[in-house]
Amino acid sequence: MRKRIRRKGHLIQKRPQKEIEVNDFSSRHASEGKFRITAVTQNATKAWVVGECETFKDAKQQVDNSSDPDVDYYVHGSSSRVLYSKKGSD
Repeated sequence: MRKRIRRKGHLIQKRPQKEIEVNDFSSRHASEGKFRITAVTQNATKAWVVGECETFKDAKQQVDNSSDPDVDYYVHGSSSRVLYSKKGSD
């Protein structure tokens, strides 16, 4: 019987951003009581979920601090409705 090898130590990897379809509105809404930030390139070829925040104030602050000129950011609540947005050229 082969001896079992235990490996110690793992690489710490950054959690990949979840990429979504540009026209998939059902995956944009956040879980109950949270606010989800999504980003879409201005030419609408790529969209992804940036993250979820506990409060609207935190989500708005995170969007306002982002400075990518080619990306539009949107804050969604527990429905797919947009609560706040920031256009990339602003």
